[in-house]
Amino acid sequence: GDRDFVLHEMLRNRHAILDASKELLWDRDFVRLAVQLDGHALKHASEVLRGDREIVLAAVQENADALEYASEELRGDRVFMLAAMEKHRSAIEHASKELWGDRDFVLHEMLRNRHAILDASKELLWDRDFVRLAVQLDGHALKHA
Repeated sequence: GDRDFVLHEMLRNRHAILDASKELLWDRDFVRLAVQLDGHALKHASEVLRGDREIVLAAVQENADALEYASEELRGDRVFMLAAMEKHRSAIEHASKELWGDRDFVLHEMLRNRHAILDASKELLWDRDFVRLAVQLDGHALKHA
């Protein structure tokens, strides 16, 4: 039916998702397959599915920039974003501002990239405990605090 036709067309033309019915864009199985073909298909999925961890991770695996279309809630979820970053390092570019105020998230990222402190929130940089831990990870962190 419509589902198979759109998926088949997406193999040749990623914009074929624009021909999908609203019902298909709410269909979890269809959207999962569509984002595996083109992560940017997430843009057209229902709002509910843009907040579905499995669907969004499948989209990120195909293209990290698909996170741009993920729900704000997911982009602010430390556990989810760490999982997305495992799929694609560049997923970090789509982490919410609030997440850069999360001590554990920033410290975790500093283990991989000592410059992550540059993106930490101002409030976090005023947190003495955070700064102490950051300096333990990177002696140069103090000059950013």
